[in-house]
Amino acid sequence: MWRRDIDDREGVWQGLALESPSGQRSAGKLQLLVGEQGRARAICGDETLFWAVIAENGAEASVLCPRKAIGQRSLLPPIRSADVMRAQAVQTSTARQAAWCRFFAECLLSSPQPLLNSGQWLLRPMSYVVPAAPRGTQPQPINAWRFIAPQAAGDYCPRWDLFGEDIPDLSASDAVFLIDRWWESTQLLPLSVVDPASSRVKWWRKKARERTLPPILLWFVSGLGAYVILDGHSRLQAARDEGVPPLFIVLSGLYHQRWKPDAEQRQRVVDALARQQRSNPALNQDAINQTLINAYDDRGVLAGVTYSRVASLGDAWQREVKAYLLVHQLTEHLGSFGIPD
Repeated sequence: MWRRDIDDREGVWQGLALESPSGQRSAGKLQLLVGEQGRARAICGDETLFWAVIAENGAEASVLCPRKAIGQRSLLPPIRSADVMRAQAVQTSTARQAAWCRFFAECLLSSPQPLLNSGQWLLRPMSYVVPAAPRGTQPQPINAWRFIAPQAAGDYCPRWDLFGEDIPDLSASDAVFLIDRWWESTQLLPLSVVDPASSRVKWWRKKARERTLPPILLWFVSGLGAYVILDGHSRLQAARDEGVPPLFIVLSGLYHQRWKPDAEQRQRVVDALARQQRSNPALNQDAINQTLINAYDDRGVLAGVTYSRVASLGDAWQREVKAYLLVHQLTEHLGSFGIPD
């Protein structure tokens, strides 16, 4: 297994890439199973994280998360005080983000049975966007929060973003989430229910006030147009309660997309710039250079993907979903999952 920092063409750090060659170890515990009729099931070992069904046109998705209390579900080892102190000893915010990416990489790939499958993966930060003055000096309501991944020159890395209105109250026990993918926003899906009065949340609230709160780890699931919280439910609730925007780190599969250089197109760009310079000698040189860089950049781009495998999700899937909805008195959602009353 190897890991390496990802920089864009201007040398700006963007995230951490991981790769574990196939055949070197067993399959990871975190799996997304997909079947006919748009059905999906995410598992971690023997435990179901969620069931979902995606509309045929891909515009909508219904997700059922069998949420548990924090103490009953823990996918990663807990973050200790020493981990927080070690991260805070790092001087710059970018270096701290890189340190937390390495921390989560170690947790995700550690033995005896890692969460991640063999293949290439990407860990990328998504941080709070400070509003323009004068709002930037004032606390903002949660619905006004916005988070984006670092801007990569040449759009080299995937563009993750999240709006505060898509961050649920984790103390609520909602289990069914209806996702409308027509809107350009990405839903945040919780796997656990948080008690705001718990000692864990109180401790993380203290760290939020001190601006030392560790990031929340999300898993990008492209078919749903959603992020799933893998680690940090209590930290996110603490951030909500304190009104302090947290840092997110997004986990996704990694695909390096390349394309064959088009020599004719490049020459057309050069010729067009030459004509513009002749007609306007004062043309901005930085703009010319940037256009040429874009035309000759052959690095390709990194795309965030979601690994899945085909499985039989027939009668058993339907029985499991129906049983959960019946037991928890959520029968009004049967139709959303294509299940007759």
